[in-house]
Amino acid sequence: MFGYKFKEWNWSQITNVFYKTTLTAGTLILNTVDGEVKISINRGGIEFAGEILRKLKREAK
Repeated sequence: MFGYKFKEWNWSQITNVFYKTTLTAGTLILNTVDGEVKISINRGGIEFAGEILRKLKREAK
């Protein structure tokens, strides 16, 4: 899709979830066993997305 390769991870392979914001955009950052994955998300939803992923990761343990 659009020249990108997608990979599926198990929750145990994601070591950390955090996000960064600027004035206009946000970046969701996943630290995985394979390295860092950055996903651009609308600034308004970045905090929500980060918190949901953290919650899902905690519940998956």
